[in-house]
Amino acid sequence: MPSDAERDGLRPGPLEPSAPLSPAPRLGSEPATPPREQAEPRPEPEPAPGRTARSAPAPRRLRTTATSGRRARATAQWEETLDRVGRAGEPVPTPRFWRVWWRGLAAVVVLIVVAIVGGTLSGTDEDAEAEGVYAQVRLVLADQLRPQDCVLAGSLFDLGPRERAAAEKVSVTSCWGPHDGVVFGRLPLAGTAAETSGGGFAGAAKVREVARLGCAERFAEETRDPYSHDFTIQALYPVTEAEWEKGRRTVVCWASAKGLFQEGEDGMSLFDHHNLDEQQEAFHQALKPLTRARAERPDEEESLRTERRWAASMKRAVEETVHRLRFDDGMGHFGTAAAADLADVLATQVPAWDAAAKAKDEDAYSEAWGEAELERSFGTEMAEARQVLLLPPVITE
Repeated sequence: MPSDAERDGLRPGPLEPSAPLSPAPRLGSEPATPPREQAEPRPEPEPAPGRTARSAPAPRRLRTTATSGRRARATAQWEETLDRVGRAGEPVPTPRFWRVWWRGLAAVVVLIVVAIVGGTLSGTDEDAEAEGVYAQVRLVLADQLRPQDCVLAGSLFDLGPRERAAAEKVSVTSCWGPHDGVVFGRLPLAGTAAETSGGGFAGAAKVREVARLGCAERFAEETRDPYSHDFTIQALYPVTEAEWEKGRRTVVCWASAKGLFQEGEDGMSLFDHHNLDEQQEAFHQALKPLTRARAERPDEEESLRTERRWAASMKRAVEETVHRLRFDDGMGHFGTAAAADLADVLATQVPAWDAAAKAKDEDAYSEAWGEAELERSFGTEMAEARQVLLLPPVITE
């Protein structure tokens, strides 16, 4: 509460810490004893004419002892903290519990983020790789297919042999990805039995026969290791006179086989021209007649006459292959035991193929063909010979 002196606008003089304060005199009364030092009030200046006198400034309050003490203690504590932190060179340590808790939470968050980002990138890489393979798929006209083109022919296998051969467009993809077959040859039909003397269309049957025999011959010459896969020869060719008149007069040969896409350095392709050593090359040459005849196999829709002619071709090919395995000079390099075993099992097929070539009806033909292909199969002996030659096993699945 302001004193009487403060209400009267008087400025107190300097206080002496050691001198007790005297009570302020009341208005209208004389002080008992004059003060030790009385500050004379300054005379107020006369206001200039036309101006009003300004009110006296508000008196300044005295600082209380409690406020000054708290502020002094706070200042002292702050200066002490700064001094301690400055001497230590590091922040004031926080309680260990909170430090460990925040570090653990940060580590968990980082791990979660890394897992999410890693999974996303991994999925993106796999998707990109898959898309990279299939992004190269393109439709190509049958006449524009070239050797070494790799085809996706899944939709073609749903068609019959005639419709499959007449396909005008085929899906071509990268050979480093999954594919169903490989183009290995193109055969012009001009000057063959598929063309008449006047350059016209000789008929669908003639074209099919030329395509089948021509592709089989080309396959036997182009493939380096035909028995590395379970192969089937396919062909695309004109089957109508309208196609012939439009200019489609070329046969496209391609082989469908299991396991064409093999990852790693050990992967092989039907037409991968890897180097064969002397023994492997001799084995390849000895099997050429058999390879050509097996590639000539007609479609199931062919007539009995065509199937019988193929059986006769198989009989001759087996006999020639047996002779080469037993007596060719080159075969002596790779081991007479393996060559003799394969020749012996092939020789047992000759009577069965002869019976199929002379069959009078479909049932007799099917029975003779089954004995030659199934009961007299040479798969085991072929696998043993390939093992001796250090060739990879046959891919059948």
